[in-house]
Amino acid sequence: MEKRVLFDGNSAKSWYSEEGTTKAASEVSKSGAPTLHWHIDVDYFGGEAKYPVGWPRTGHALKGDECDWSGWDYLHLWIHTRTSRPSLPRVPAVMTILQGQGKSSPLQIVLSDLKKDQWLEVKLPVSKLSLAREVQKIQFNIAEDQYHHQDTLDFHIDEIALLRYAAPTLVDFTSVNAVVFSDAKAVPASFSLSGVKPDESKHVTLQLKRDGAVAASEKFVTKRGVQRLALDVSKATLKQGEYELIGSVEGGDAVAVSRVRVVESPWR
Repeated sequence: MEKRVLFDGNSAKSWYSEEGTTKAASEVSKSGAPTLHWHIDVDYFGGEAKYPVGWPRTGHALKGDECDWSGWDYLHLWIHTRTSRPSLPRVPAVMTILQGQGKSSPLQIVLSDLKKDQWLEVKLPVSKLSLAREVQKIQFNIAEDQYHHQDTLDFHIDEIALLRYAAPTLVDFTSVNAVVFSDAKAVPASFSLSGVKPDESKHVTLQLKRDGAVAASEKFVTKRGVQRLALDVSKATLKQGEYELIGSVEGGDAVAVSRVRVVESPWR
């Protein structure tokens, strides 16, 4: 996959922090590059006057071409957590992505899988953003009411990067219906087309096979992103048994496969 690193520890000086500190560190790293070391001392009596039990946070605004994620498939990062507690609470931290200058609600990702003294991989599909061309800010925060007074936390955030497939690829390919009747007119498939430019079109071929024999085949023109296509099987003679729904894309080497079971129709 192609990768574009947006932020690592070398950018620490430009990150803002409230009720905590963010600096570069090298002692804990997944990639070998410096990490963003976000340190928090939970304090029920300090911080913002109106909200002493508040929301320690750190973040960074994006600018220029950093704001356009539409040509990428994933936001990717690793987070390592150390704490004075025996374990982390149910909601250890939240990652928020602001987009569209107020035209869209922020996307919040609860990092509930964070574990003490472990790395967590975060891989967010860009398709979850409603305004991927206008990403404004990325921020991390905790809620102090999830913690005890004087708990300490050290998050090491390693390589916040954008990833994309280097070649056209069908991601999350699946048959919408795992079971179809023998008189079905269509077999729908859902997938995300990745590895192509935002305005580029590609031919996607769907085939329904049984024991290597093609029962139906059809070619479609699609663009990147989430797709749902219906393979026409109205002229096929479908018999009871196991089939494979196979997807391939122009310019891509790999094929995607999902199993479909055909059962006798009660109306035939």
